[in-house]
Amino acid sequence: KVAQSYNVPAEKIRFWVNGVDKTLYRPNFDRSAVLERFGFDESHKIILCVARLQPWKGQDRIIRSMPWIVERIPQAMLLLVGDGVERQRLEALARSLGVETCVRFVGSVPHGDVISFLMATDIYVFVGDFGCLTNGLMEAMTCNLPIVSLDDGSFDGLMVHDRELILLNPG
Repeated sequence: KVAQSYNVPAEKIRFWVNGVDKTLYRPNFDRSAVLERFGFDESHKIILCVARLQPWKGQDRIIRSMPWIVERIPQAMLLLVGDGVERQRLEALARSLGVETCVRFVGSVPHGDVISFLMATDIYVFVGDFGCLTNGLMEAMTCNLPIVSLDDGSFDGLMVHDRELILLNPG
């Protein structure tokens, strides 16, 4: 869509989606070990975002929503898996909003360990500035997770708002 907006001829555009392991989903996964690692229990509602902590990845949007979410769902916890240049700023944002106890920064983990986080999660969120249909989001889809993302056109023809995911207005 970006290339088209710059009038790049269609015959010069190729778009490849990275592959996702379709066997990720583990219907009988025991999430207790992951929950215990962070001091959570089965009563907690886990919100997950897996992405590098970069300015355009949108983790600040999720953190800014946490006061509103926790007011309605006190047991909500946000796990941010990934690391990057934004970590200190995002940690400071969580503190400034008074949600530092319900926002956990996991840091980088080997890709093979991401499945444990996906399977322990109640909802997956990705609200980046550019192209929300990421590998992490496709892995969340593979694991049958409820998804919240931005209506940026990434899901057109693939998933339907209010049926397979919730799409938020980018504004």
